[in-house]
Amino acid sequence: MSTPSPATGAEPRTRSSLTVDVAVASAHTKGWPQRHAQGLVPDRFPYGLDRLADHDLEPRLLDVGVPRPLERASGKLLDGLRFGRSWRGTGPLLTWEERLGVPALAAVGGSRPVVSGVVWATDGGSAAAQAVTRRYLRRAGRLFVLSTAQLPVLERWGLRAPQVQYVPQGIDTDFWTERPVAAATGTVASVGNDRHRDYATLAAAWPQILRADPGADLTVATTREVAAGPRSRTVQLDHVALREQVYRRAAVVVVPLVPNVHCSGLTASLEAMACGVPVVVTRTAGMEDYVADGETGLLVPPGDPAALAAAVSGLLADPDRAAAMGRAAAERVRQRFSTARMAADLACLVREAA
Repeated sequence: MSTPSPATGAEPRTRSSLTVDVAVASAHTKGWPQRHAQGLVPDRFPYGLDRLADHDLEPRLLDVGVPRPLERASGKLLDGLRFGRSWRGTGPLLTWEERLGVPALAAVGGSRPVVSGVVWATDGGSAAAQAVTRRYLRRAGRLFVLSTAQLPVLERWGLRAPQVQYVPQGIDTDFWTERPVAAATGTVASVGNDRHRDYATLAAAWPQILRADPGADLTVATTREVAAGPRSRTVQLDHVALREQVYRRAAVVVVPLVPNVHCSGLTASLEAMACGVPVVVTRTAGMEDYVADGETGLLVPPGDPAALAAAVSGLLADPDRAAAMGRAAAERVRQRFSTARMAADLACLVREAA
């Protein structure tokens, strides 16, 4: 099989830099640099991995978005692990998560250093996928997680520092910018598609929120079915529309979650916070790494519609508090959770692995 091809637009930065191949398991990576140039998506590479170039590296985005037949077959059997691709090369390889990282580690043997994120595996899965994942992660030069709650899980697998590092997730703070003062409406918004979204609890809380504020409305940006009742709707939006029509208009953004270890909901939470919106987020393991309860958002217990409704209603009833919380959230993201800062951490891991 051929080596994964680089996406257009990943030009080297300097001749003296170390080239690092970057792989992201998403069908949306092809053409990402071109869409970024048009202002349609954040960062030049997904997750801001283009910013490795700011640290004397030459990031090259590989075109691995659409799974090949063998990858689709292995993914169905092994919780998304995509075996069946060549990973030939000598320079460092950075994979965003283990669905590409584990197959890459199996393919390269020790012929090139691999740095991989670990996301889904720490929340369990089939016995076969777990066995394969544990076996091959040991070969990684470095591993990174986005939630400190994942560290004890990996330690039980025999994986610990310095091989494993916590790297706070970042977002593009040049794209997700703080909205103008007093731009918020009475909209409550929620965003996200993954299986750890707890839209059942949000739907159960919504009638209670409406009783407290009959003028409120709910917009859920998702591909999933959400039956919340009156004054609610679901939409599917691109990045620009999500910023302009949801985050910049919302009074509160709710990120309801079922318990999980890898800290699902981070991207939506950080995007909303960067836009100056107060967030109400389920208190899952590791979420306190990102949301300061009572300062940049509110954390509520899992599966508790009454607590979620009270938190949202309280912010709707106190717009001054909500605005102050949103400003604090935006400042926190700029200081701690930008892709520029995340790229600096990942560059260190690449250098150590290389």
